Amino acid sequence: MMLDGFLRRRLAGKWLTGILPVVILAMAVAFQEVQANQPPPYPEARPFTPDADGPAGRVSAQQTARNVELVGQVGGRTGAVAVEGNLVFVGVGQQLLVVDISHPTTPTVLGRVLTPAAVEDIALADGRAYIADGRGGLRIVDISDPTAPREVGFYQSSWSALGAAVSGNYAYIAANTGLRVVDISDPERPVEVGSCSTWESAMDVVVQGEYAYVAAYDPGLVVIQVTDPTQPKVVSSHATGALNYGLAVAGQYAYIARSGGLSIIDISDPNQPQIVKTASLDGAPQDVRIAGNFAYVASQISGLQIVNVSDPEQPVRVGHYDTPGDAYQVAITGTYALVADGEMGLPILDISAPDNVQKVGTFQPLGYAYGLDVQGEYAYVASGRKGLYVVSLAHPELPEEIGVWDSPGEGFGVTVSDTFAFVADGESGLRIVDLSDLPSLSEIGAYTSPGHQASAVAVDGRYTYIVHRLLPVHIVDIAEPTNPVSVTQIGYAVGANDIGLAGGYAYLVGGRAYLQVYDVSNPQAPSWRAHYIVVENAEGLGITIAGHYAYVAVCQSGLHIVDVSAPANPQKVGSYDTPGCATDVIVEGEYAYVADGSAGLRVLFVADPTSPVEVGFYETSQATEVKKVGNLLFVADEERGLLILHSPGLSHRAYLPFVVRAAP
Repeated sequence: MMLDGFLRRRLAGKWLTGILPVVILAMAVAFQEVQANQPPPYPEARPFTPDADGPAGRVSAQQTARNVELVGQVGGRTGAVAVEGNLVFVGVGQQLLVVDISHPTTPTVLGRVLTPAAVEDIALADGRAYIADGRGGLRIVDISDPTAPREVGFYQSSWSALGAAVSGNYAYIAANTGLRVVDISDPERPVEVGSCSTWESAMDVVVQGEYAYVAAYDPGLVVIQVTDPTQPKVVSSHATGALNYGLAVAGQYAYIARSGGLSIIDISDPNQPQIVKTASLDGAPQDVRIAGNFAYVASQISGLQIVNVSDPEQPVRVGHYDTPGDAYQVAITGTYALVADGEMGLPILDISAPDNVQKVGTFQPLGYAYGLDVQGEYAYVASGRKGLYVVSLAHPELPEEIGVWDSPGEGFGVTVSDTFAFVADGESGLRIVDLSDLPSLSEIGAYTSPGHQASAVAVDGRYTYIVHRLLPVHIVDIAEPTNPVSVTQIGYAVGANDIGLAGGYAYLVGGRAYLQVYDVSNPQAPSWRAHYIVVENAEGLGITIAGHYAYVAVCQSGLHIVDVSAPANPQKVGSYDTPGCATDVIVEGEYAYVADGSAGLRVLFVADPTSPVEVGFYETSQATEVKKVGNLLFVADEERGLLILHSPGLSHRAYLPFVVRAAP
């Protein structure tokens, strides 16, 4: 968890403070990359047995939420794309968006549907979109009216859906437990009727005739006979010698996007597939589509790569377009390639000349979310390379991006005060953006100096506190926003991860989960008051002050509560070890809300600070920051963008263990 937390916060602009030498950092990164190439834990698929006690299509899944509900979502990773004529169906975070590309230079959103998890794949058939929705299972959406798509049915189980294909009355799901077959003859009540192990996670699936062809993570191509969809059986397999992700089938050949290249396999005899050739490609190929004589490969960091496969024994790379993000999927329509490009949206590429690919347009929704602030009816989202987004919350169930400012650096944190947004913009330092004329956004001032990496910002009156990685916190006078002036610095030379301001004091957290306290009642002459180790060998990433307590989010060990009623003598009084990497925390009333990395949002009852109790949660991909306004919770997520949640607010006693509740 420590290494994962380090790398995650590095991406989000909160590096671990510098006690490790650069060489160890490089070794850690290399180790992480090696680990990423290992097969994931895999529970072997078992024969499916219908649940006689539950209605079809409502099989309970692994619990991903408790006492917290999803209200709305916007932005996130663009990871899936399918096309039909001039309509493009795009998976962005937890939404299916319908986009009109009649005019490729100006794509237009026609409609959208919220899904419970991240959209992984989309299959289109008979006026419906069949969505592989991760732990949300299979979602079936009526798209007959593109302006008003609506979910009509779903099937959810303990497996995670990674890929989808439709043939006749059946949906074939590539899942982390192998191939799952779902009867969709009644779209409102789909039911699983068969399953088949692929030894490891099935990543993608294509059905052709009596066979389902599966790209399995490590095993390679797995051929499954589905003459009887209720009894699928493996008839053959062929290893590619690499990790496998995407799959296309055209004629007698299967094409697998695999680590390091594109494998071409002859499937003219499905019982004896034979590898023909592998074309070496840059990056990490994730998906492939075949059109005419060409294979179009989404290759993550290396964008779109085009391979001439007219002679399968001699595939040749003939074109390439380095998209700005990470290419996960690709769809082809006419002379256009549409690339699901991670945080950078959907580039629309003209491929009429494969050796000279040109971008003609971009659909660019809010991407990843690293930091946020919420004021009134607007959320302000720091979105990494995409800068600052303004989201209207007039209808929380349908948040709308109304303004964007492309910052010169990478937006990692934002605080709004009066009519200004103060953006921690990485190497570009502090940027001050005028919000007085929404949706127009314009920069009016900046504070930066060489070598500074701004990762968070707090504002108190006429002063702003800029948190830097590997450098002290800078106090800057913003009385004249067009001309911010440095006042002084506080904290260690190795920097901090976050800052909390309250009662004339600044509370800094950083490496080894230290809490450092400064008297800033006179910001021009701050004075040190305390240094306190909250927990050894851990990383303090977030802090908030409520009443007499500092609530510290510690990556490796959750929430720690420190009594700061005497700022010069902090004392820890309680803690709760959350399941993820705690990165941020806010407190309102008797509840603490923790952004907990891959464990999402955790809600803790803290009326007794010495004994916090978890009372609710909502799992996301990588929660980095949390805010609360009224009865709504806002979570910034590195993968899913901005999530809007609601906690019903039941009495905490309804959640406590039975023994506790029964106590007199």
